Amino acid sequence: MAGNDMLRSMQIVFPVATQIQMDIIDRYGFPADGDGLIRFTQAVKVYEKQDEEIAQLNYELRTTMIPALTVQVPNGEQDGT
Repeated sequence: MAGNDMLRSMQIVFPVATQIQMDIIDRYGFPADGDGLIRFTQAVKVYEKQDEEIAQLNYELRTTMIPALTVQVPNGEQDGT
């Protein structure tokens, strides 16, 4: 996927994913806002250390929602080192 396509996709995916998360976390006692998302994310990080299944599910969610960024360097350019 070209960089512009990825950016365009993320501009669509992130707001929708964020809204879905806020709707769901509200059912589990977290505020349905940005602060609630932060608190939920912090809680997941704590539980990841305690439960391999939670760690795996969170990894799968992250890799689905945030694909790896591939940067192509034009031939002949060096990184300056």
